[in-house]
Amino acid sequence: MQVFRLKLVARRGAARICAVMGFCVVTAFFAGCVGSSGGGNSGTISGAGAAIRGNELRTVCDVPLERVWEATKLVAGELGWTVRMEMTQKSSSRAVMTANDREGRVVVVLLEARSARTTEIRVRVGEATSSANAAQAEVIYRRLTARL
Repeated sequence: MQVFRLKLVARRGAARICAVMGFCVVTAFFAGCVGSSGGGNSGTISGAGAAIRGNELRTVCDVPLERVWEATKLVAGELGWTVRMEMTQKSSSRAVMTANDREGRVVVVLLEARSARTTEIRVRVGEATSSANAAQAEVIYRRLTARL
């Protein structure tokens, strides 16, 4: 009887973890690229919002590439990243920043201009898919969009 109770408690714990993870994924999906409603400096959502696939978060924002690139550089400094200059590049339509975070994980921020005023943002953390890497990608994304 005691073994059965332990298994039941373990199942309930696993169900709660799954429910919390599901909530986090749904929240991240509908978060989008949020900005203030203050004039021309606000970033607005385009499409369904941010989507997490593995350890990569993707979204499209109504913000020019140059502004997103400047925000990316600010966030890298705030989070203490070691930027790999040889793997970081920017053109008029695309920008890539590759860095290591404080824990040594590889962080890649890829920006692609969809139009003069719209940019796709991709944030990937770590080499392997894990909930910790996906959560860190969301943290970076939120910091980035807060600067737009």
